[in-house]
Parts: sequence; structure tokens; C-alpha cells
Amino acid sequence: MRTALDGTLWLFTGHSISRLNDGEWITHPVTRGVPVGFDGAGRVWWVSEKGDTISAWNGDAWTTFGADSGWVKAQPDSGARFREGVTTDKRGVVWLTTSVDVHAFDGQRWTLYTGDQLGFTPTQAMIEEGTSYWLTDVVADGEGDVWVADCAWIGESSDGHGARWFTGQEWQGQNSRVVASGCVNDIEVDSAGRIWVGLDGDLWRYTPGQGWDQFPHPPVDPNGQLRWGFVHAVVLDPTGVPWVTIQRCGGATCETREFALFKVAGDTWTHILELPGSSPGDIAFDAVGNAWLCAGEGLYYITPQTLEQIAPDEIGGCSVEADSAGQVWLAMWGQSRLWLYHNPSTTN
Repeated sequence: MRTALDGTLWLFTGHSISRLNDGEWITHPVTRGVPVGFDGAGRVWWVSEKGDTISAWNGDAWTTFGADSGWVKAQPDSGARFREGVTTDKRGVVWLTTSVDVHAFDGQRWTLYTGDQLGFTPTQAMIEEGTSYWLTDVVADGEGDVWVADCAWIGESSDGHGARWFTGQEWQGQNSRVVASGCVNDIEVDSAGRIWVGLDGDLWRYTPGQGWDQFPHPPVDPNGQLRWGFVHAVVLDPTGVPWVTIQRCGGATCETREFALFKVAGDTWTHILELPGSSPGDIAFDAVGNAWLCAGEGLYYITPQTLEQIAPDEIGGCSVEADSAGQVWLAMWGQSRLWLYHNPSTTN
């Protein structure tokens, strides 16, 4: 379940896409495949189960692209898996990634950029058995550049090439003093066009024309079981303030772990909630800016004054979104129904 750029709420399953229209869900059947997100024109992009075609739904009809349009099917031995996330740059080019390469669509044809072209050639340690490597994000900044990031798990630590950005002609970033290397799990762009990057254990912000600012997260308890941590996810609230999920690890391959949610205002990290041993959760913001966190232990309602657990039972993996009317929708993985919470803070 995701919200498009125009505020429309969508629900994806393996067999259909649904759109919330005037309080009612309108469902369209699809062939089995993988939903990858929305572009700047509001189209839904869907990759076929075999990966040999990609289709765009404009609300009325599907347009399908294959090899004759430059679409390249992932090779079976490449380890490529399509990730959710589509971005559109200022030139109108649509971008999406698999776990190992980048696809760009100029309106007529697709262009494939391999990891080598990005400067993301895996080291020997990254490709050895037991290592997980993937491209983690793709976003377009306020200047029109497109950013791509990667991360690799090697034993009980993480590594990566950091982030690269495409200026329309070439990929840059290999010599950046900040993002030339390291594990980047998330990149976000605020309304001012600034880039927020979760790199290893710290949050960084790039302001066009000014440079980088660093926001180190609070240290992990040195006397505890969890010895190190990294930025797992960054979400910007309606005012542009980042909410950061930190994953703390201990033991081989981070088998012992917990998540903690922080709100970062200025240089201050305000601790919101501990999520021991659970999934990191999904965050949405309603019409008045209050936060809703869907995690393994339940649904949480977060205001500047309160932290309330709305759904107290363990609910497993889930997704939460707020619609334009302020109502909160909850989708729990593995269930064939939605939950609707009538939000008293946004209704008269």
C-alpha cells in the first residue's frame, strides 16, 4: 500500500492494483508480477513475473514495453531482484533499479546502466558466498540529478560503494569526500531539494551549492549486547524533519538486533520508540502531521505530546498510509483485508 505523488492511495497485490477513489476502492486485475512504484506522471509501473516486459498503467489502460523498446530482462544468474521505488527527474526520465542495475526510460526507450558503469564494481569480499549485496535506493534531487546507492553485508559488518549521482551525461561521486564508500540504505529529498543520506551509522544532508552537513546518531550502549548500529531508513515528515530508524546489531550477520526510532531536529536526536527484535516498521503522516508507525508489535500513534499504541496485538509485517481525508489505512501482510482507523485528530 503506497501513496502516489498526487496523494492517491494505492494497494498492490500479486494479482491486482486498487485505487482509493472518493472512499471506495477501484480494483483492476493484472497478470502476476512485481509492482515497482509510481512515476511523476502518476503512472503505476509493473514488471512481469518473468521480467521480460514492464508495463505502465495510466489509470485507463496499460502500455507494455519489451526488448523492442530497449527493456533488458535480468539474467537468471545475476541475482537481480526488482525493488520498489520509481523516481522521475526534471528531464522527465523515469528511473528504477533492480538489486544490481539501473533502468532509465526517456519516454521512448529504456537504457540499462550496470553496476560497473556506476562505479559499483563489487569487491571479492562482496561476492563471496554468504554475502548479501544490493542497490538500495534511487531518487531525483532538486537539481535534476539522479542518485543511486548500494550496501553489502559481509559477515557481521556492512560495506558498500556509498552513493553515485547522474548529471544527465555521466555518473559522479567516486571521489566524494562523504559518499564515495559505505553502506547507504536510504536517500530522501526534501521540499527544498536537499538530499538526506543514511550512510553507515550517520545521517548526512547535502544542500546544493553549500555542501554536506553531518548528524551523527547517539552511540550504541558499549556495555550492552548490541555493539554497533547503522541507519536503516529515513522518512521526512510534512515539515521536512527526518525520522530515522536505527538498526543496532550484535553477533554474526546481525542476528541479534533491535530497532530504534528517532526524530532529528537540528542537531538533536529525540528518541521516540524502541522496537526490540521486530521489523523496523512503516511510517506515515496524517493531514495534521502526526505520525503513524506500523511495526511488529502493533500500530502506534505519535504526536508531539503522546505515544499511543492503537493496535496492541502482534501484527507482523504491515504497511500504513493516511488518505487525503485523514483516515488511516492498515494492510497486514498475508491477510486479504484492510483495516481502517477513523482518525479523530483530522475529522470534524
